[in-house]
Amino acid sequence: LQAVAGGRAELAPAAVPRAPEPEAVGFARFEDALAALAEHRELRLLDQVEQFIELVDYRPGSIEFHPAAGAPADLAWRLGQTLSRIGGQRWSVAVSDGRGAPTVAAQRRAAAAAALEAVAAHPLVAQALEAFPGAEIRAIRPMTPETDPAPQAGDYLAALPEEDDEIEDDDPMLVDHTDPFEEG
Repeated sequence: LQAVAGGRAELAPAAVPRAPEPEAVGFARFEDALAALAEHRELRLLDQVEQFIELVDYRPGSIEFHPAAGAPADLAWRLGQTLSRIGGQRWSVAVSDGRGAPTVAAQRRAAAAAALEAVAAHPLVAQALEAFPGAEIRAIRPMTPETDPAPQAGDYLAALPEEDDEIEDDDPMLVDHTDPFEEG
C-alpha cells in the first residue's frame, strides 16, 4: 500500500524484477579477447580468429583486421557478436583493406621455426645430426625442474663415501661381485 495525497491508500505498482546485466568486461589486449573466447569455449571461432585475422588495430571494444585468404565471410560479424555477448559491452569489428600483423597461427609457426633453428645450431645437436645422416629434430620440449628426469651431478656424489671414511665389510650397500658362472 502506498499513501497518496488526499488520504487514500492505493496499491503501489509492483517492481518488475530485471535480469542481471552481464558485467562489462574490457579486454585490454587482443590476447585477452582470445583468452575470453577460449574460456567461454568458443573454440571454432577462436581457431578461425587465429588462422584468418591479420590484426590492423585493436582497442577495447574495437577490432580492425585484414582477413587472410580463406577467411569466412561472416567472421567479423560473429566475432563482434560473441565478444559483445561474453564481454557485456558492444564490440565493433571491422574489415580493413590495409594489411595487418601476421595471424596468430603464422606467428606461432615462425616462433617454432626459430626455436628449431636455435636448437639445430647448438654444437651438440649439430654434431649429433652430422653423426646420424637423415636424423631430424621432431619436437622441442623445454626441460623444467618438474619434468627434468636427469639427475644432477650432486646426486651421484652424495652417495659416495668421503676419502676418510672407511667402508665396513658388513655394509649393506656392498654388492657381491663374485662371478656367478664360476664353479666352486
